Amino acid sequence: PDSPARVTLTLAAARVLGVDDPHEGAKLFEQAIPPMRKLAPGSIELSTVLSHYGWLENNSGNYDHAIALLRESVELRARVEGEGNEGYAGDIEVLANTLTLARRFQEAEPLFLRAQKLHKKNGDMDGRAGAWSLDQYATMLYESGRSREALPLYDEIFSIAARKVSKDDDSFLVWR
Repeated sequence: PDSPARVTLTLAAARVLGVDDPHEGAKLFEQAIPPMRKLAPGSIELSTVLSHYGWLENNSGNYDHAIALLRESVELRARVEGEGNEGYAGDIEVLANTLTLARRFQEAEPLFLRAQKLHKKNGDMDGRAGAWSLDQYATMLYESGRSREALPLYDEIFSIAARKVSKDDDSFLVWR
């Protein structure tokens, strides 16, 4: 029952099924994670599985559970790969977004700022990753009642878009 092949198949089914039936997808993640912890403890693979399950829980509105899973995923990735890589920046942004949805703004804000610092260090603040990061941070500011603080961020986002995106590229940002 704890074979690597069975765990792999269960996780694949959890991801696919979770799109249309999050409740059933969550059940499969719950079945697969304990053996995954035994088969691949302290691994990027485990971090990825926790992140996928956290994303599913986030999309289902189960924010507290999502936050716990995403936090564990982020901490594991930091231990395995370090905090300097782009994957880590993306992971902490997903966690920060989930904290925003849960209205836990004081916890989300330092994560957004840390992600932006990593984007700058990695040289991708002046592109899609940076603009997306600024947009997510601006959304958090708006949701927390700090709209005026978000306005300069949109100026920077539009500035990045003007410098980096061709006029026929409609995939850069989607505005609500």
